[in-house]
Amino acid sequence: MKYFFLLLNIVIQTHALGQQPDIVFHHITQKDGLSYNIINCFLKDSRGILWIGTYNGLNKYDGAHFYTFHGGPNKNTLPNNTVHKLAEDKQGNIWGATDNGVFCLNPVTGYFKNYQLPTKNGRTGVYNILCDSKGVIWAANYFNLVFYNKVTDSFQKAENNTKFPDLDIRKNGLEESPDGNGFWITDKQGLIYYDKKARKFSRIFNNTDKNPAKNSGASSLCKTKHGHFWYVDNDAKKIIGFDPLTKKEKYLISTPEITKSGQAATLFEDNNHMLWLSTWKYELFMIDYLNGNTITKIRHNKNDVSSIAGDFFWDAFQETDGTLWLGTVGGISKSNHYRSFYKVHHFQTDLNSTENPSINFISENPKDKTWWIGTNKQIIMQYNPATSKTTKYALDEFIPNADKKTPTGVYRMIFLKDSTLLFSYYGAWIKKKGTNNFSPITLPPPFTSWVLRDAVLYNQKILYCTAVDKLLKWDLQTGKLDSLVFTKPFINEKNRLYLGVPKVDKNGKVWILNGTNWLTYTDQNQLHPLQMKYQDTSAADDGYFTSMIMDRKGDLWMSKKGDGLIYYNPSKNLSKQYKQYDGLVMDHIMATAEDASGKIWSACYNQFSVFNPLLKSFYNFTLPISGNNYDYVNFMTPLKNGNIIASIRGDVVEFYTERLKRTQVQDKPLISMVSINGLDTNFDSKKALELAPDENSLRIKFGMLTDNLITPYEMLYMLEGVENNWSHISTNFEASYNSLLPGDYIFKVKAVAKDKSWQTDDATLAIHIATPFYKTWWFLLLLLMATAGAITTLYRWRINQKDKLRMLESKSQMLEKEKARVMYESLKQQLNPHFLFNSLTSLSGLIELDQELAGSFLTQMSGIYRYILKN
Repeated sequence: MKYFFLLLNIVIQTHALGQQPDIVFHHITQKDGLSYNIINCFLKDSRGILWIGTYNGLNKYDGAHFYTFHGGPNKNTLPNNTVHKLAEDKQGNIWGATDNGVFCLNPVTGYFKNYQLPTKNGRTGVYNILCDSKGVIWAANYFNLVFYNKVTDSFQKAENNTKFPDLDIRKNGLEESPDGNGFWITDKQGLIYYDKKARKFSRIFNNTDKNPAKNSGASSLCKTKHGHFWYVDNDAKKIIGFDPLTKKEKYLISTPEITKSGQAATLFEDNNHMLWLSTWKYELFMIDYLNGNTITKIRHNKNDVSSIAGDFFWDAFQETDGTLWLGTVGGISKSNHYRSFYKVHHFQTDLNSTENPSINFISENPKDKTWWIGTNKQIIMQYNPATSKTTKYALDEFIPNADKKTPTGVYRMIFLKDSTLLFSYYGAWIKKKGTNNFSPITLPPPFTSWVLRDAVLYNQKILYCTAVDKLLKWDLQTGKLDSLVFTKPFINEKNRLYLGVPKVDKNGKVWILNGTNWLTYTDQNQLHPLQMKYQDTSAADDGYFTSMIMDRKGDLWMSKKGDGLIYYNPSKNLSKQYKQYDGLVMDHIMATAEDASGKIWSACYNQFSVFNPLLKSFYNFTLPISGNNYDYVNFMTPLKNGNIIASIRGDVVEFYTERLKRTQVQDKPLISMVSINGLDTNFDSKKALELAPDENSLRIKFGMLTDNLITPYEMLYMLEGVENNWSHISTNFEASYNSLLPGDYIFKVKAVAKDKSWQTDDATLAIHIATPFYKTWWFLLLLLMATAGAITTLYRWRINQKDKLRMLESKSQMLEKEKARVMYESLKQQLNPHFLFNSLTSLSGLIELDQELAGSFLTQMSGIYRYILKN
């Protein structure tokens, strides 16, 4: 065991400080919505939201939107705007240590509750807080270790069964042991362990110097994902790594060079076992403790936007994709050195000029992998990217040619086995192996007057060189020279002829740019013009050609500044134009290159497009370099290792194109805020959002912590129940919906790589908009029942009325019958049979005695009976 720990105890003396590393940082500052640039702490909660404590407020961040919290006169605010440390309890509440006590924030309700800690000397600042493995909140100010008592709803001092001297706990000086049995603490007298069960403090790795006044003690306690802890012993000038379970030292790094910069403030170990250290003298270091203890100083450079934002950081954390977040005094700096798809090579000092230097030519020598870089200051540099060593050559110091000219501008460099050829506006020069200067290439008659300006090498044997309106075929093995010219004089529509950028296909045919919208190709050792017809002949010609490449299939791609990207397929004689409305980043592209997967890259200042020929789609991005200077041109070229390099003003950007394909994003989008009828509302993403009927205008904000510059992506969103297709959005990640109908909806959002190579899982939010009571089923049922009741009542009333009517009618009929009966009886009384019989007897007698009198009698008798019957 003794020998085992001896092996683990690595005592490494520091090496000389290394040069500034090629680390590209992206920044988040106040201009992006951060409440303040001095960052104290980070906390990524269980929901994936990032909380940021600053010297002026608390920030909630979803990767796209900031929501800030500040102190105020009421109790439901921060107790103090300076937030030193953050923690999350098992219920999802956010706890924070401030200059005036501790707060607890319920992120669903937005409610703050504030607490004061036991203190002395009136110092209320709290600098450490955490939630232990059992869910108990612990905090520390300078003098006390305390915990939250749920029963009393207050903080109380940790019990101490030992006579331990007063504590003086450092910021970033409290971490729980992995076994949950205690805490590790750094203070001004050393490293301390607190045993929760025994309720005892004990000092670990004591200093030999017993004079506390001379001790600067321990600081920068760091808990790692690899099981060990780190802290800095400022007295011994050492960084110590130890096993928190065995309490044995594991790594011992001597740091006399670093500790000259003052006491250590913060220490962090990333996933790649790199230590990041900041000191109180505002110096920041990166220590590769597993590989020779190489120490690299990280510096902020106000002239380099890709440098770190500040030379001091209080906290750091690493995302699931490996992106490192550093909370500096100048804002948040993010970097993913192992996954970033580009890095920047700076050359301003090597250009030997401060008057707007720019790079206008780049070429790689595939034999030694050095880069040759031409500038607008008449300098050509040979740069070794592995060592950063640069050799400069002044073009005006080249040996002049027969016309007493030296090169102006570099158009092409050809690298042969024992020499290097350089082509420029005034001709070609050669640098032979073992020499330190370039001499002009002199051609024999009849080629003596030819000015060779560009060239292409075919099969390492034949060199084709352009000379304004002619092409020279140079057999490098035999030295034979042949001229290739047009069979008849060629004048294009603008009377301009200039052969440039020659390319050779797999069949040995040479293709050359030739003026506006024309190409020239070789056939039978002759030049033939060909007009590309990618646009209507009546269309205005808005640009000029700046570069041309031939892809692996033999197709040509040309950048035409002001008029987009031009494609030509020689086998089909087919040409096509891509412009900004087709997805190209801008029409003013100046350079193109093909990557190892066949994608076509285009550059326009600091903006880039990558075209996928299979998907016929572009994805675009902008680099934070030279965003306010456009007095330069781009140049792009692929490297032998598969990378692509491009010039941006005086810098060269190297793109790691394969990293875009290997990206694995583990995060998914965060739905951070819902604005209801214009009012931001907190919500529980695990539950459906319940809304009133009139809460039907929504603005949903979302984002993702994955860095869009390191891993380019866009968002797709859809509201099921309203939309059937995904909507795309690249910036300002939010969606708005107005006048939604009552019902159930599901909002879905996902991130998709701009090259469509990956996509995340969906983040969802269930939304229920209540139906107005007058449209609810129960109200309609009640209404139906009421209507049915009313109809039934009306029906019954009507039936009752009809029954009454029938009764009246029946009574009327009875009365009529009674009337008829009475009338009948009356008639019977009036028509007495005895009277009738007597009348008839009298009539019978009169007929026999006096017929005239009998007729009169009958008439009178019939009148009487008619009157009786009528009335």
